[in-house]
Amino acid sequence: MGCETCSTGGCETEAGGCGTRKAAQQEILQALVQELYPTGNWGELSRDWTAEPPIGARQTLALAEQLATALKVPVYIQPGGEEDLCDFLYVLCVGREPGIVELREGLCEATSWVEADRLRERYLRIALSSVCRAACVQEVAMELDLDPETPGTAVIKELALPGVFDPQLMKRMQKTVDLLLAHQIDHLDMGLLDVDAAQLALRGGDYAARYGTPPAVLNFLFYAQPVQTQRTSYLWAKGVSRRAAMELPVAVEA
Repeated sequence: MGCETCSTGGCETEAGGCGTRKAAQQEILQALVQELYPTGNWGELSRDWTAEPPIGARQTLALAEQLATALKVPVYIQPGGEEDLCDFLYVLCVGREPGIVELREGLCEATSWVEADRLRERYLRIALSSVCRAACVQEVAMELDLDPETPGTAVIKELALPGVFDPQLMKRMQKTVDLLLAHQIDHLDMGLLDVDAAQLALRGGDYAARYGTPPAVLNFLFYAQPVQTQRTSYLWAKGVSRRAAMELPVAVEA
């Protein structure tokens, strides 16, 4: 990381350093929450943004394509869940194609590429807000393990970190932030988002009853689940998962 308090690294390359950058982001956050949540309560947005999101599908696709080209890696577009206020871009940084994300979402058959009982990958996961022109970036570990007790099945775990920490991801992280800014999308550091929302005078309503913890600032602008939630999927290794049909991500090749 760039310093002891920065959750996304790269501060050593920015004019004014981490403190100056975070001070500017803090002002952006204050303005956003005041505009979007006049009541201060989680779930009570100022208006319905679904008809005209600030970052539309066309720009999301363009951003994914440019990231794939600039970083020379595949990028996957993943729609957010029903309660999320964002869509996601998964940037494969450590691993090989096709990625675990493709397997999890049914875009490829495991029998064509799984050659071991376990796979480990690292991604940058970019959350693009659907209520403001802002994004945040996390490091995500993807783990696939074939289940020895149930032949033909696999367990996939998605483990999100509260920032970006792996040195192998830092250069791509910096290029990602540069490209977001080029698209006039504010990048908000996880160190400012992964804090109790009460610090910005925001109230959680029934959030704690539903998720077991008070909401972070991030939950008001991006996704609903806690920052370090682990997502587990159970799939059949032949590429046929017995899950309900869902909207699949779009794979963008470099």
